[in-house]
Amino acid sequence: MMKMNSALRAILLVASLSAAGLAVARSSNMVELGRQTIAATDKPLTPEAVRQAIIAGGSVHKWKPVGDQPGLLTLEADSGQHQVVVDVSYDAQGWQIAYKSSVNMNYEQTDRKTAIHPKYNKWVVELNADIRRAAANAQAS
Repeated sequence: MMKMNSALRAILLVASLSAAGLAVARSSNMVELGRQTIAATDKPLTPEAVRQAIIAGGSVHKWKPVGDQPGLLTLEADSGQHQVVVDVSYDAQGWQIAYKSSVNMNYEQTDRKTAIHPKYNKWVVELNADIRRAAANAQAS
């Protein structure tokens, strides 16, 4: 009976350490892209054109506007398991994406760093690239 108890404890210890390892693997430092500027061209964009580029860029990967104020759009991405909400402030010269909230993304902020699920970083980098393409398309048309 004692051998069985020790074996069971060992299995439980390994399982709990494995689960802890998975939780750590599902967090990374949060990417903060900073302010993004629109390339200067012969056709500058209006704040409304930048707003439209943010909405169009967001729609590529199913980001939905859930808040709309002058100079600030709130976008939400929802995969079913994970949800992210970001604020995108903007003007005629550019935009900035800022984390607002999330569900099931392991968000954790400490004095030294902000950690989150790696999917957040991927989604935000893609969102930024999609907005950049939409803004470039708006300048070209």
